[in-house]
Amino acid sequence: MDIASAIKQKSFRNEKAKAIVNILYTHSWLIYQIKSLLAPYDITVQQYNILRIINGSPKGIGIKEIRKRMLDRSSDVSRLVERLIAKKLVKKIPYESDLRHTYVVLSDEGNKIIGDLIAINIDIESILVQISESEAEQLNDILDKIRSAFDFDKT
Repeated sequence: MDIASAIKQKSFRNEKAKAIVNILYTHSWLIYQIKSLLAPYDITVQQYNILRIINGSPKGIGIKEIRKRMLDRSSDVSRLVERLIAKKLVKKIPYESDLRHTYVVLSDEGNKIIGDLIAINIDIESILVQISESEAEQLNDILDKIRSAFDFDKT
């Protein structure tokens, strides 16, 4: 369904305005789809993102570095990590060189669930089944081009 029909809007000021609305609407739609896949695990999209970041850093990772790597940079990473600790999926370990600082690692339970969560990546990718690999590559290039006009790390 095209964006105009989806939101019942007859026209847009121009194609760029339409593209922005389309990106925002599609983002919301994608998040909803991913939330439903994560629901059986009682994990939010942001918690899933943190678990994947930690999993990619087997020696552990600091909160500041997690924040830099988050897809949603407005997330309260400290609070999200605390919730993952309460779910016994991650734990904090003090740095040997400076006990005032900690890094976050997957717990044994976290390692167990990460396998299931990584397996649902196939389900998540299947959301885009209607586009080809080359179309996905074009989409990635366009989205990268949009962001390249701004210094994303400073936002």
